[in-house]
Amino acid sequence: MISKLNNKIIVQYEEKFTLFSLKTDEDAQRFVDNLGNDLISKGKIDCIFVQDWTLEQRKYLYEFLEENGIPKKVLYRHSTTFPVKHHP
Repeated sequence: MISKLNNKIIVQYEEKFTLFSLKTDEDAQRFVDNLGNDLISKGKIDCIFVQDWTLEQRKYLYEFLEENGIPKKVLYRHSTTFPVKHHP
């Protein structure tokens, strides 16, 4: 199963998972779209894609990842960079 949560990509196989953090939500969405299209074009249909569209999906992912040692504070972020502050 491959899930998108904000700017994070979670690859889960049974109870093992790998978390990837992309720069922005848009980068994560583009990655999931491209990966899905690539797998389909190669006839790979043994993968489930879950995106962060519903409250229930996000809640499950937050709880699952927090139980596995990833703090919610990290998961709530939507970007790996902070906005540039302009000083007058």
